[in-house]
Amino acid sequence: MKVRLAKTVHLHSNVVKSTYELLLPSIGTMQFVEEKNPIIYYTENFRWDEFFAKCTEYRSTNSFNDDDFLIVLTELKNEKNWFSKYSDQGERTIFIHTGEWESYIYCEPYYPIAYEIIENIFQSLAYQKYGKRLKKYFHKEAIGCINDMCYLKVDITLKLRTGDICPTCLKLISEVAEESHINQAIEILERLRCIFSFKLTPCSDLIDPPFRRN
Repeated sequence: MKVRLAKTVHLHSNVVKSTYELLLPSIGTMQFVEEKNPIIYYTENFRWDEFFAKCTEYRSTNSFNDDDFLIVLTELKNEKNWFSKYSDQGERTIFIHTGEWESYIYCEPYYPIAYEIIENIFQSLAYQKYGKRLKKYFHKEAIGCINDMCYLKVDITLKLRTGDICPTCLKLISEVAEESHINQAIEILERLRCIFSFKLTPCSDLIDPPFRRN
């Protein structure tokens, strides 16, 4: 399974490169690829449907297979101010917001970006099978699982610190992903967990942005 990392046109290329290099050492059947062509998109506070439509054009222009994941890293804010979102229109496309991570952790943004990539890949796979029924698996109250909704801004720190997948969600993921994908993801999350354990910003130091999810 190819996981192809791209960016919107104004994002510094080092963000994609550093994220790619962080994911590359992992051993497994998820093959990470750094795309050379950016997505020509400039709209702040973009609507998800408009952004994903642009991604569909990009997939076609750059000869993506249906099984390929397109991960778009962008400094542009989206309409609901979420950290990330997978497409619910059938394509394996995901965007990750690359900004404002300094409000949560003392490290370069590509570490939480890498976490969001893994999280959204499995959520996208599960959505392809379960559709809107997938919502019942998301945790409204944070428990330190990859599927925590993170309605409260500080909840993201718990999810990053634990790097965990709860038994219920692990069972769900095992129904939609290959074992090799899961093992590779767990190895990446564990590596990130070790980093986040030393890099998390104390809650009292957090800036007070709007509530966000994922």
